[in-house]
Amino acid sequence: MYLAGLSYFHLTHLPERATVRVYGRAVKATGDTVTLARRAGRRIDVAVSAHRYNTTLWRVAAGRVTKLCVPLGESRPRATC
Repeated sequence: MYLAGLSYFHLTHLPERATVRVYGRAVKATGDTVTLARRAGRRIDVAVSAHRYNTTLWRVAAGRVTKLCVPLGESRPRATC
């Protein structure tokens, strides 16, 4: 996926009571959608976690998106769960 001019993006279909971590801050999702702003030219790591779900991590840098997974009980991201 190529996202050259990305400044805002939406996370949809989030699990119930999900927590979104971005720029070192945690945000509780009030519904199933969260809109985030990306600072131009800066890498952003977005982690979505919820009780009884694997954590999903997206790294957005230089117009590319990498999706990683953090299995339950672990702390290091990997390509697949």
